[in-house]
Formats: sequence, C-alpha cells, structure tokens
Amino acid sequence: EGVGFCVLQGGQVASLCYSVFVNGLRHDADICTLDGHLRQGLARAVATAFIGGCLQRGLTPGWDCFGHNRASYDLARSLGFAPAHEFSVYTRE
Repeated sequence: EGVGFCVLQGGQVASLCYSVFVNGLRHDADICTLDGHLRQGLARAVATAFIGGCLQRGLTPGWDCFGHNRASYDLARSLGFAPAHEFSVYTRE
C-alpha cells in the first residue's frame, strides 16, 4: 500500500524514494541515491514525485531524518517540510 518512485540511468536504479513507514494516511519517505549518481538532483526528483504521488492519493507525506544528516534535512526544508519535533533514537554500533 506504499508509494514509490525511482530514477533509472542506463537501465539501473540510480535513486529511489518510497514509503518506509505507513501510519494511516501518513507515509514517511526513505530516499536512497547510489554512489556514482550523487549531486545530480536525483533525490529531489524522486522526493518530488513521492510527495506528488502521496497527495494525488489523499495521503500525507512525512519526512524524518537524523540531525547529522544535513543533506536530508536541507532537502526536506527545500521541499516545504519543517521540523516538528525531535526524538531520541537508539542504534546498535
């Protein structure tokens, strides 16, 4: 029931954005751009398609990222997302 988009280059996935978490009508995005395809605007392209796909289906796109992931934070802000709250995440190192 998720939403997802990708950019293909040379028949291979270069960047993708899809619903990583779904809670009711909210779909949180996950974005991945493969090495060799970075800094080409592909993340913006797939994120824009994801947001549009959500809105067309009556869904609410969401965005979470770690505070140290400046690229994700800046992209989210440029696409109209604003910080709502901070929360702790525990990870295994």
